[in-house]
Amino acid sequence: MSDRGPMLAAVHAGPLRFETKEFPIPEPPEGWALVRVARCGVCGSEKHGLNRAPTRDGRICGQELSGVIVEASPDSDFSEADAVMVHPALSCGVCATCREGLWARCENRPRSDHGPTNAFAEYIVAPPHLIRKIPDGMD
Repeated sequence: MSDRGPMLAAVHAGPLRFETKEFPIPEPPEGWALVRVARCGVCGSEKHGLNRAPTRDGRICGQELSGVIVEASPDSDFSEADAVMVHPALSCGVCATCREGLWARCENRPRSDHGPTNAFAEYIVAPPHLIRKIPDGMD
């Protein structure tokens, strides 16, 4: 995206309370994709955290997302407008546990305030190993 304007995101503001705030559209790190979020759910473990005060100010919640590729690395398997789902466990993809498919136990977990566990937003960024294409004809 040449013109990265603002996006809206729902920020955890208190027990079962959210506020809508404006953020810059995230810039994907090299090799990652920018995804426009279409749908997002709340996982069971996140639901319990939403009943409490936020652990840090301005946290964007949301996991279990589907969306559309906006930008992808030219050497990835993704193209603009691909419908995708994104695994919520942000991980490096190259450590021993990631190579075993145990992404939630990543030894070198990358940090992102706009990754797949922050999907109550219009856009997120994700590494390609966490992205799966949604088959044509599936909503």
